[in-house]
Amino acid sequence: MNNNNGFTIIEVLASIVILVILLTIFFQFFIFSKSASSNNQEKLVAINIAQKVLEQIKADAYPEITENADPAITYPYTYDKESSCDSLEASETAGCINRYVTHINKTSYLTKIIVNEEMEMRLHSVEVIIEDDNGKIKSKVKGFVEI
Repeated sequence: MNNNNGFTIIEVLASIVILVILLTIFFQFFIFSKSASSNNQEKLVAINIAQKVLEQIKADAYPEITENADPAITYPYTYDKESSCDSLEASETAGCINRYVTHINKTSYLTKIIVNEEMEMRLHSVEVIIEDDNGKIKSKVKGFVEI
């Protein structure tokens, strides 16, 4: 008598292989999704920092840019932690560094500000660039500031 009610070992192995392949594809999607979500969060943080810096420049929170406009400066001129904070006294250095380095979610974001030549009505084109610790650009924001 033949009993054909069960599965053969080959059928069971084939179904396990198919299941493993489908689960691998499924988990790859979740790994990619997590990575993309993390990258997008970093970009969003960098965009918000850049916009905040541009608004702070407009509100005169960067005195090295807005108050001490030197007519002898050749444009475009770059302000960053090294060029703006190294020549200050020790009491002013911490505040200056805090303007150019932002720490959020255990990540440091470095701010670089490029001020271009004066246009009409004392407006300067300003570009705020946010970089990570490795120098990779995370965000750029452009605007006009009266200096």
